[in-house]
Amino acid sequence: MIPDHISLIDTGAAVARQLQRLLAERELLAGGPARAAQFWTSADPDHFRNILPILWNTAGVVRSFEG
Repeated sequence: MIPDHISLIDTGAAVARQLQRLLAERELLAGGPARAAQFWTSADPDHFRNILPILWNTAGVVRSFEG
């Protein structure tokens, strides 16, 4: 899908570690159990609800910025 001369670099894990470090430094890390994820979209929420189980491996609350 991607030509051999192009490198794809996924920075997600590094960004997550940096964010965790910064939040811990500022004592802003949330305590207790994780809450359920909520998703916001500026597109059609019904469309996003339909593809969310594919992207997130589970259904979830989807809200619109418009409403």
